[in-house]
Amino acid sequence: MSCFAQRLSRLTAGVIATVAFVAVPLAGAQSVTYSQGTFNAADWNRTVLTNEGGLTDLTEVSPAGNWRVRVKRPSASGNSQLRVAMINPSFVYNPLTNGVLSTISFSFDLFGASTEGFSGPFFGFYRPIILQNGRFFSVSGVNASPAPVQSTTFQQTFSASDNWVSAITGDPTQIDFTGAAGALSFGWRYETGALTCATTCVPWEYVVDFDNYAVTVTPVSSTSTVPEPSTYALMAAGLTLMGLTARRRRAMA
Repeated sequence: MSCFAQRLSRLTAGVIATVAFVAVPLAGAQSVTYSQGTFNAADWNRTVLTNEGGLTDLTEVSPAGNWRVRVKRPSASGNSQLRVAMINPSFVYNPLTNGVLSTISFSFDLFGASTEGFSGPFFGFYRPIILQNGRFFSVSGVNASPAPVQSTTFQQTFSASDNWVSAITGDPTQIDFTGAAGALSFGWRYETGALTCATTCVPWEYVVDFDNYAVTVTPVSSTSTVPEPSTYALMAAGLTLMGLTARRRRAMA
């Protein structure tokens, strides 16, 4: 190979090497936070998941502006259970447009306001909930429960790989954080748990204040590399030099 061909070959290799390393990462999708500190009943959709034994509930605004949950049991016998989902339809995240979901961080405050005739150590269970395609999902075994006249803050971050289960007992449907099964809406769920009473039960009522609901959704970081405009110019120059080298070799053959 002549000195000219060698120089062209080295220059071409240098240009190609430069092209290989001139690529810029694209920033991933951003986290989204939904929150409501001042309760507005009109912003929330209430769905009864289970109601056995004549239990009743009411969600209202407390004098302090909190979200107040009032649960009552009448004088009756037998088992009872109440499970209610509250979803804010404006808290919607679509993974197809916002990015495949990676983590979800929930937080809310609870306060055991009052009780009447209730002898339990806590005032029911409260947990985050997600609605997708008409089904409600929560992470199994994760909840909070305030004691009488006690403030409790629930704050936890979940991942897409956690044990998200349907609120329908025995339903094998799994939540889909890629968005293939639909967008995600967020909210909270309260329930009494399964209560038993072999004889006629004493009527009772408990009241819990719920406040400062927030959820932050973080998508999977999507980083890719694409050439800059200057890189395309270098690629063109490299291809041109390669063509000149090949032409000179053919001429010398």
